Amino acid sequence: MGGLSEEEFANGGDVNYLQRYFPETTKLLFRGEIVDWTSPDGRYSIRKTFTDPLDLAESKVSHAELIEKATGQTLCDLTNADIGVGGAREGSVLWSPDSKRFAYVASDLSHAGGLFRKAVVPPQKTQTTVYQNSDKSFTKIDLPFDQPPGKENDPEIKGAVMGHEFVTPVRWADANTLILERHDYYERLMPPSGSIHGLARLYQITVSFKDDGTANTSWKLREDR
Repeated sequence: MGGLSEEEFANGGDVNYLQRYFPETTKLLFRGEIVDWTSPDGRYSIRKTFTDPLDLAESKVSHAELIEKATGQTLCDLTNADIGVGGAREGSVLWSPDSKRFAYVASDLSHAGGLFRKAVVPPQKTQTTVYQNSDKSFTKIDLPFDQPPGKENDPEIKGAVMGHEFVTPVRWADANTLILERHDYYERLMPPSGSIHGLARLYQITVSFKDDGTANTSWKLREDR
């Protein structure tokens, strides 16, 4: 496309050019509504709309919902769980093989946290919310993905500034077991030189779902971080 860079697209500088000369391509690249991520049994899909489909820098998810694919009926409102903004606004969904649960992934990568920033900004974030089938609908399961064990007693990250916090699903080991990863990145000012030291923590999270609708969560700090 004439050598246009991703940064130029992200900044919206060439959207007018695309609209003028490639109108059909623009509709495909800058979707105002998505109906996608259909469940394995074909019954359910996710529908999302965006505040401004042509703005890859600031556009946000304005509405998200789980629908019954055959009828279009809304089964669950997902809007509150969707922090999607900017180039990562579309997110992703990982269904369990039996279509009874799904991991809903949303990201806000519109800014970069850390000590290199001149102003204090929130860290980049990817969050995962899990929903499960409940009485002809789907409900959110409260899971402690924001509570890494031992974090408060970790001497290396005391006083450090978080640059990003990513919780992402890896796979469904089976219909009742979800494997996720949490990757945290920090920056810390090192005296007396004043240099900035980056450090990371990578956790594997295993969620085991029970028949009564509850779940057990176990964490493992990965050594290959």
